[in-house]
Amino acid sequence: MEEPTPSVGDAHIVFQCAKCNVIIGDSTSWAFANKSLSGVVLHATTQNVTETQMVRTSDEDVDFGSTYTLLQCNNCKTTIGRVYKTTPKKLDEVRDLFMFSVPMISSYHLGSFEQKTNTNAENLLDIPTARYLNSQLWKIQSLIVTMNNRLTALENCVEVESNDELNGDVPV
Repeated sequence: MEEPTPSVGDAHIVFQCAKCNVIIGDSTSWAFANKSLSGVVLHATTQNVTETQMVRTSDEDVDFGSTYTLLQCNNCKTTIGRVYKTTPKKLDEVRDLFMFSVPMISSYHLGSFEQKTNTNAENLLDIPTARYLNSQLWKIQSLIVTMNNRLTALENCVEVESNDELNGDVPV
């Protein structure tokens, strides 16, 4: 084992397929990280991951002679890791666990967001309610209707006076 299990105080981590972002596991099933294999090893995975049936033998330097099956993302069918069936003694800790290849996965640390709003409780108190806005709109609408009625009445008076002047009905 190269890295210990994260402590309970650490933030939880969600692991996803790097290609389609489907969730493949989380840190509650964390076993360890293996630098030499460039992998994250979990005790369990989600139903979004399938282990292939075909057993392969590695011809790579690090795990030469090991047998393994592939782990595939069910959503996009990308190979995202391995389950080792036999290993050399130095890799015994990865046997029968889910080893996800770091370049094929992405991770998100829950609670790792940094962006915050500029509002505080005092600013929230300055935001008007819908009821208040509705009452203000009602007042404005009433004022506009009243002004419209007065303007219409004035226009009618001016029109009557102009008609009287045209007809010669001017008071002496």
